[in-house]
This record gives sequence, structure tokens and C-alpha cells, in this order.
Amino acid sequence: MILGVGCDILMVSRIDSVYRKFGDKFLDRLLTDNEKKLFHDRNDCIYTLAKLFSAKEAVFKSIGSLVQVMKPREIEITHNSMGVPSVVFYGTTASIIPCSTAIHLSISDEIDYVVSYSVSCV
Repeated sequence: MILGVGCDILMVSRIDSVYRKFGDKFLDRLLTDNEKKLFHDRNDCIYTLAKLFSAKEAVFKSIGSLVQVMKPREIEITHNSMGVPSVVFYGTTASIIPCSTAIHLSISDEIDYVVSYSVSCV
């Protein structure tokens, strides 16, 4: 059964502007330690940051009916060895989301934009 669907499209230049303005404060508020490492390992690639932000927004939208208040650092976007994205929950969000919930996530980018699509199911 589908619990929710979330979609987010983001202009990469918007994230670039916010990152230039707030720097590490923005990263500390948005990313888990593993995501920050990924961002830095990719030479602070703004596309990486934009995709992580967009993916989290899509996930927020798809599980919004389950969790009213979520912190971005409680959602981690990971990838398997084939590049397929997945989601790991931490903290309060992890304690609220039922173990049987599956999140299907797709992330794409094209020059100026990134788009993410998330479906939460039980």
C-alpha cells in the first residue's frame, strides 16, 4: 500500500547561493556526517549537495502523513554499489516510521536542475 508520494525539483544555482552564503552552517543543519563526507570527497560538488537536498525534500513529502516534524539530519541518503539511492532514518524520525515502511527513491540531474521522486510504501 502506498502511504505517500513526494517530488522535488530544484534549481542548482539556488543551493549554490545558499551554500556560498552560509557554508558549513548550512551543511551542519542539512547533512549527516556520512553525507558531509560524501560531499567533501566529491570536491564540494554543488550537484551532490543539490541532489541530497532534493532527495530529502521528496522523502519529507512522501512520509509527511507519518511524521509532522522532521529534521533533515535524521534522514540520510545513501547509495548501494550500483548507485541505487536509499534512505536511512535516525533519531525521532526513525522511532516514528514503521519498520515495514519502504522508501523508493529516484534522483536525476540535468545541468541547471535536479529532481527527486520518492514513494513510501508498507
